[in-house]
Amino acid sequence: MQVIKTENLTKVYMENKIPIVALKGVSLEVQSGEFVVIAGPSGSGKTTLLNLIGGLDVPTNGKIYLEGQDITQMKRGKLAEFRLKRIGFVFQTYNLIPVLTAFENVELPLVLLGVPEKERRERVMEILKILGIDELAYKKPNEMSGGQQQRVAVARAMVTNPAIVLADEPTAHLDSKTGANLIEMMRNLNQEMGTTFIICSHDPNVIQQAGRLIKLKDGIIEYDEKKI
Repeated sequence: MQVIKTENLTKVYMENKIPIVALKGVSLEVQSGEFVVIAGPSGSGKTTLLNLIGGLDVPTNGKIYLEGQDITQMKRGKLAEFRLKRIGFVFQTYNLIPVLTAFENVELPLVLLGVPEKERRERVMEILKILGIDELAYKKPNEMSGGQQQRVAVARAMVTNPAIVLADEPTAHLDSKTGANLIEMMRNLNQEMGTTFIICSHDPNVIQQAGRLIKLKDGIIEYDEKKI
Protein backbone atom coordinates (compact mmCIF):
# COMPACT_ATOMS: atom_id res chain seq x y z
CA MET A 1 0.00 0.00 0.00
CA GLN A 2 1.30 3.44 -0.92
CA VAL A 3 1.83 5.73 2.10
CA ILE A 4 3.79 8.61 0.53
CA LYS A 5 3.62 10.16 -2.91
CA THR A 6 5.20 13.40 -4.08
CA GLU A 7 4.51 14.96 -7.45
CA ASN A 8 6.92 17.41 -9.05
CA LEU A 9 8.00 18.78 -5.67
CA THR A 10 9.86 22.08 -5.89
CA LYS A 11 11.16 24.27 -3.06
CA VAL A 12 12.73 27.69 -3.56
CA TYR A 13 14.16 29.73 -0.67
CA MET A 14 15.06 33.38 -0.84
CA GLU A 15 18.48 34.23 0.59
CA ASN A 16 19.45 37.91 0.49
CA LYS A 17 16.84 38.36 -2.26
CA ILE A 18 18.53 35.61 -4.28
CA PRO A 19 16.41 32.51 -5.06
CA ILE A 20 17.98 29.24 -3.89
CA VAL A 21 16.37 26.16 -5.47
CA ALA A 22 16.55 23.37 -2.88
CA LEU A 23 14.38 20.83 -4.75
CA LYS A 24 13.77 20.64 -8.48
CA GLY A 25 10.64 18.67 -9.33
CA VAL A 26 11.10 15.60 -7.09
CA SER A 27 8.55 12.82 -7.65
CA LEU A 28 8.63 9.59 -5.65
CA GLU A 29 6.42 6.95 -4.08
CA VAL A 30 6.99 5.03 -0.84
CA GLN A 31 5.11 1.88 0.04
CA SER A 32 3.99 0.83 3.51
CA GLY A 33 6.73 -0.90 5.49
CA GLU A 34 9.68 0.39 3.48
CA PHE A 35 12.94 1.37 5.19
CA VAL A 36 14.18 4.24 3.03
CA VAL A 37 17.45 6.10 3.43
CA ILE A 38 17.87 9.43 1.64
CA ALA A 39 21.54 10.22 1.17
CA GLY A 40 23.44 13.02 -0.49
CA PRO A 41 25.99 15.74 0.20
CA SER A 42 25.23 18.81 2.29
CA GLY A 43 22.94 21.09 0.30
CA SER A 44 21.53 18.27 -1.83
CA GLY A 45 18.00 18.89 -0.53
CA LYS A 46 17.51 15.83 1.66
CA THR A 47 16.46 17.67 4.83
CA THR A 48 14.20 19.95 2.78
CA LEU A 49 12.50 16.88 1.28
CA LEU A 50 12.03 15.31 4.71
CA ASN A 51 10.55 18.51 6.14
CA LEU A 52 8.12 18.79 3.24
CA ILE A 53 6.98 15.17 3.57
CA GLY A 54 6.45 15.74 7.30
CA GLY A 55 4.40 18.89 6.74
CA LEU A 56 6.95 21.02 8.61
CA ASP A 57 7.44 23.18 5.52
CA VAL A 58 5.37 23.93 2.42
CA PRO A 59 6.49 23.39 -1.18
CA THR A 60 6.81 26.18 -3.69
CA ASN A 61 5.18 23.86 -6.22
CA GLY A 62 4.00 20.26 -6.31
CA LYS A 63 1.85 17.89 -4.29
CA ILE A 64 2.44 15.66 -1.27
CA TYR A 65 0.08 12.78 -0.49
CA LEU A 66 0.30 10.90 2.82
CA GLU A 67 -1.97 7.86 3.07
CA GLY A 68 -3.85 9.23 0.07
CA GLN A 69 -4.46 12.66 1.60
CA ASP A 70 -3.08 15.79 -0.05
CA ILE A 71 -1.38 17.52 2.87
CA THR A 72 -0.53 20.55 0.72
CA GLN A 73 -4.25 21.40 0.77
CA MET A 74 -4.79 20.84 4.50
CA LYS A 75 -5.51 23.74 6.80
CA ARG A 76 -2.94 24.31 9.53
CA GLY A 77 -4.98 22.82 12.38
CA LYS A 78 -5.91 19.67 10.47
CA LEU A 79 -2.31 19.21 9.32
CA ALA A 80 -1.02 19.53 12.89
CA GLU A 81 -3.52 16.88 14.04
CA PHE A 82 -2.58 14.60 11.14
CA ARG A 83 1.14 14.94 11.97
CA LEU A 84 0.52 14.15 15.62
CA LYS A 85 -1.48 11.00 14.83
CA ARG A 86 0.27 9.59 11.78
CA ILE A 87 3.89 10.83 11.70
CA GLY A 88 6.72 10.32 14.18
CA PHE A 89 9.78 12.56 14.08
CA VAL A 90 13.34 11.86 15.20
CA PHE A 91 15.78 14.78 15.04
CA GLN A 92 19.58 14.79 15.24
CA THR A 93 19.49 17.01 18.35
CA TYR A 94 17.06 14.66 20.19
CA ASN A 95 14.63 17.55 21.01
CA LEU A 96 13.74 16.12 24.41
CA ILE A 97 12.23 18.52 26.96
CA PRO A 98 14.94 18.92 29.67
CA VAL A 99 12.58 19.26 32.67
CA LEU A 100 10.64 16.08 31.80
CA THR A 101 11.64 12.48 32.50
CA ALA A 102 12.02 9.96 29.71
CA PHE A 103 8.55 8.64 30.55
CA GLU A 104 7.03 12.13 30.37
CA ASN A 105 8.80 12.96 27.11
CA VAL A 106 7.47 9.80 25.48
CA GLU A 107 4.02 10.30 27.01
CA LEU A 108 3.63 13.87 25.70
CA PRO A 109 2.18 13.04 22.23
CA LEU A 110 -0.42 10.81 23.91
CA VAL A 111 -1.36 13.62 26.29
CA LEU A 112 -1.83 15.94 23.31
CA LEU A 113 -4.04 13.30 21.66
CA GLY A 114 -6.21 13.01 24.77
CA VAL A 115 -5.39 9.35 25.45
CA PRO A 116 -6.63 8.26 28.93
CA GLU A 117 -3.96 8.09 31.65
CA LYS A 118 -4.07 4.30 32.17
CA GLU A 119 -3.67 3.63 28.45
CA ARG A 120 -0.89 6.23 28.22
CA ARG A 121 1.08 4.52 30.96
CA GLU A 122 0.69 1.10 29.35
CA ARG A 123 1.73 2.32 25.89
CA VAL A 124 4.73 4.30 27.17
CA MET A 125 6.08 1.44 29.26
CA GLU A 126 5.52 -1.02 26.42
CA ILE A 127 7.57 0.99 23.91
CA LEU A 128 10.29 1.71 26.50
CA LYS A 129 10.58 -2.04 27.14
CA ILE A 130 10.63 -2.85 23.42
CA LEU A 131 13.56 -0.43 23.03
CA GLY A 132 15.30 -1.76 26.13
CA ILE A 133 15.24 1.56 27.99
CA ASP A 134 12.50 1.05 30.59
CA GLU A 135 15.11 1.52 33.34
CA LEU A 136 15.49 5.12 32.10
CA ALA A 137 11.79 5.91 32.58
CA TYR A 138 12.27 8.35 35.45
CA LYS A 139 15.57 9.87 34.42
CA LYS A 140 15.82 13.31 32.82
CA PRO A 141 17.80 13.95 29.63
CA ASN A 142 20.85 15.35 31.48
CA GLU A 143 21.14 11.99 33.28
CA MET A 144 21.38 10.04 30.00
CA SER A 145 24.02 9.47 27.33
CA GLY A 146 23.44 10.73 23.80
CA GLY A 147 22.54 7.24 22.62
CA GLN A 148 20.02 6.83 25.42
CA GLN A 149 18.44 10.20 24.66
CA GLN A 150 18.08 9.26 21.00
CA ARG A 151 16.40 5.97 21.96
CA VAL A 152 13.94 7.96 24.06
CA ALA A 153 13.34 10.19 21.01
CA VAL A 154 12.62 7.07 18.93
CA ALA A 155 10.23 5.83 21.62
CA ARG A 156 8.41 9.18 21.53
CA ALA A 157 8.15 8.91 17.74
CA MET A 158 6.77 5.35 17.94
CA VAL A 159 4.36 5.62 20.89
CA THR A 160 1.43 6.88 18.78
CA ASN A 161 1.76 3.90 16.39
CA PRO A 162 2.43 6.23 13.43
CA ALA A 163 2.25 5.16 9.81
CA ILE A 164 5.53 6.92 9.08
CA VAL A 165 8.66 7.80 11.07
CA LEU A 166 10.88 10.54 9.64
CA ALA A 167 14.42 10.79 10.99
CA ASP A 168 16.90 13.55 10.10
CA GLU A 169 20.54 12.52 10.66
CA PRO A 170 19.62 10.52 13.81
CA THR A 171 23.20 9.30 14.34
CA ALA A 172 24.93 12.66 13.76
CA HIS A 173 25.89 13.22 17.41
CA LEU A 174 26.57 9.58 18.29
CA ASP A 175 29.79 7.56 18.11
CA SER A 176 29.89 4.95 15.36
CA LYS A 177 29.04 1.95 17.58
CA THR A 178 26.11 3.70 19.31
CA GLY A 179 24.86 4.98 15.95
CA ALA A 180 25.03 1.51 14.42
CA ASN A 181 23.09 0.07 17.37
CA LEU A 182 20.44 2.77 17.02
CA ILE A 183 19.90 2.11 13.31
CA GLU A 184 19.78 -1.64 13.89
CA MET A 185 17.09 -1.02 16.51
CA MET A 186 15.09 1.16 14.09
CA ARG A 187 15.43 -1.51 11.39
CA ASN A 188 14.07 -4.10 13.83
CA LEU A 189 11.10 -1.86 14.63
CA ASN A 190 10.47 -1.47 10.92
CA GLN A 191 10.50 -5.23 10.36
CA GLU A 192 8.56 -6.23 13.47
CA MET A 193 5.93 -3.47 13.51
CA GLY A 194 5.71 -2.66 9.80
CA THR A 195 6.26 1.07 10.35
CA THR A 196 7.55 2.98 7.34
CA PHE A 197 10.86 4.72 8.02
CA ILE A 198 12.45 7.50 5.97
CA ILE A 199 15.89 8.51 7.22
CA CYS A 200 18.13 11.30 5.93
CA SER A 201 21.77 10.44 6.49
CA HIS A 202 25.27 10.30 5.06
CA ASP A 203 26.36 7.80 7.76
CA PRO A 204 27.69 4.59 6.09
CA ASN A 205 26.15 2.47 8.90
CA VAL A 206 22.72 3.92 8.11
CA ILE A 207 23.12 3.56 4.34
CA GLN A 208 24.17 -0.08 4.81
CA GLN A 209 20.88 -0.83 6.60
CA ALA A 210 18.72 0.76 3.88
CA GLY A 211 16.03 -1.36 2.30
CA ARG A 212 15.83 1.32 -0.38
CA LEU A 213 18.45 3.97 -1.06
CA ILE A 214 17.61 7.33 -2.65
CA LYS A 215 20.50 9.66 -3.47
CA LEU A 216 19.87 13.35 -4.00
CA LYS A 217 22.21 15.75 -5.74
CA ASP A 218 21.53 19.43 -6.39
CA GLY A 219 17.83 19.03 -5.59
CA ILE A 220 17.08 16.09 -7.89
CA ILE A 221 16.97 12.32 -7.46
CA GLU A 222 20.23 10.96 -8.83
CA TYR A 223 19.73 7.33 -7.76
CA ASP A 224 16.79 5.29 -6.41
CA GLU A 225 17.07 1.57 -5.89
CA LYS A 226 15.70 -1.08 -3.59
CA LYS A 227 18.52 -2.96 -1.91
CA ILE A 228 16.42 -5.61 -0.18
